[in-house]
Amino acid sequence: MANVGDHVRIGTSGVSVFTVVEIEGDRAVIESVEDAPGRYPWTVRVADLVPTEG
Repeated sequence: MANVGDHVRIGTSGVSVFTVVEIEGDRAVIESVEDAPGRYPWTVRVADLVPTEG
């Protein structure tokens, strides 16, 4: 289960790391931890999130 502030990947083979910004029901708002142009929050199913190690 993901919590606000957690760093996660999408799926077990995900490469990019995201921060959980908000959780509402079975959806989470996530945002890339990388400060890149075009960075914006978006939603994904909580069930698809995998915690990062470390």
